[in-house]
Formats: sequence, C-alpha cells, structure tokens
Amino acid sequence: MVRRAAFAPERIPHLADAAPLYQRRLKIREKHLGPNHRRVASSLLNLALLYRDRGKYAKAEPLLRRGLEIQAKTLGPDHPNVAQGLFDLEKLYTLQGKYAEAEPLPSSASGVQSPEPG
Repeated sequence: MVRRAAFAPERIPHLADAAPLYQRRLKIREKHLGPNHRRVASSLLNLALLYRDRGKYAKAEPLLRRGLEIQAKTLGPDHPNVAQGLFDLEKLYTLQGKYAEAEPLPSSASGVQSPEPG
C-alpha cells in the first residue's frame, strides 16, 4: 500500500524513533475526528507497524487490533485495507511465534482481494 510504503520506518533509518511523531498525529486525529474515524485507524496502524518493525510487539498488537476494528466498521469487512490489516496482524503473530493465532487470519479475508506485493 502506498501510505505504508511512504512512511515505512525501515526506509528512513534516521527516523529510528518516530514513535513520538506518530503518537502526536494519532492524538490530534482522535481529538479532531473522533476515536472511530478511518484516519484514526490509519494512524493507529502506522504506529503499530512502526512498533512491530522495531520489535515492540506488545505495543504493536493492541494498536493494530484497534485500527483493524475501526477499519472493518468504517470500510466494511471485505475492504482491501481490512485484508491488509489482517495480513499485518498475521505477520505480527508470526514474528512472535504465535502460529495458532496467525494461521486462521488470512482465511478471514476470503473474498477480499489480496494486497499486491511490494
């Protein structure tokens, strides 16, 4: 997805600790848009991916789950962004060795177009 590629922390090594910036953006969006807005979900997911990519799995999981829940409610469960969120959650679980939790996730996105590689 374009938004994730543009903000991928591994592509910007000098932003090793971008978490405070992501947190600030999240707080601003929650304040002005409300806690269940799709842009809040985007901020949650971006912060979650930053934490995941930095190995901070315990911080990443609740943010990823909340962002995914908001997306499913605002965009619908069959939206490609929801499928991407499920794949992101699967990767998080796999990185943690939680294979039982990871295994059923992609099948939850059946009928949703798989995200393109890259």
